[in-house]
Amino acid sequence: ALALGAFLLRIALYSDTERDPKADKAAQIQLLKAAKLDPSKANPFALLGIWFEDQGDLKRAEGCFRKSLRLDPCNPIAGRGMLRLFDREHLQDVMEAAIESNA
Repeated sequence: ALALGAFLLRIALYSDTERDPKADKAAQIQLLKAAKLDPSKANPFALLGIWFEDQGDLKRAEGCFRKSLRLDPCNPIAGRGMLRLFDREHLQDVMEAAIESNA
């Protein structure tokens, strides 16, 4: 489920063709399945964070990135995602909370 979800997410984000809402939803469904199958893995949550960020749902993206960083404080996908949110919205409080939750 994780590999398929990651593949579909890449196609949705990086394809030169027009976005297909069905493909976007398929990526989300596969990533949600991966997160439910093994909730101790950080990558499904990090990739879901990217998906939610791309959809404009920054609250859910932040939640997914935080969950990923709680599971793996060194996860580069989630770390970069949090930095993008910080850069995008100047969410210093988000970064401080993420750092404190891992301290």
